[in-house]
Amino acid sequence: MLWIRVKSLKKTIDCWGTTNDVDDRRAKLQIKSLEEFLFIYRNILQSTKIIGHTSKFLIDGIIVLDAVLKFLPLCFLALFGELVNAEVENIKINLARQFKICSNDALRNEILKAIKYIDLSPIKISVWRLFTVDFSMSLAFINLCTTYTIVLLQFKQVKF
Repeated sequence: MLWIRVKSLKKTIDCWGTTNDVDDRRAKLQIKSLEEFLFIYRNILQSTKIIGHTSKFLIDGIIVLDAVLKFLPLCFLALFGELVNAEVENIKINLARQFKICSNDALRNEILKAIKYIDLSPIKISVWRLFTVDFSMSLAFINLCTTYTIVLLQFKQVKF
């Protein structure tokens, strides 16, 4: 759901067209559109904080299940987190492209504000606000499981 929202935000920025030669009326419309975009982005950012709180219950429930079932939700969260980050990067690239070709100073300032805001407030899925869930966390978990499996196999061969 989060990824779909960010992807639809990207589409709204893509629909702008060129900002190369913009008259004042169209610049005001695009500034208004950019303000609405930032409002929606803030709401999405707030919703990720709620996801962080509800993931505590998800992880507490998963503790009962075996290791495979514990690992799958982590992978899915990491996958969706990476998809969201990719869409946000595409939005920033598109805004930077619009900034380069824009001729209206007011619109350029608003685009620059939007780029700075997105840079300073990234959308991240976190668990208990302690750590973010992404692919590096999935790889670290696999590394941890592999290491402890090797250690346990070595202890199994030691005879007392």
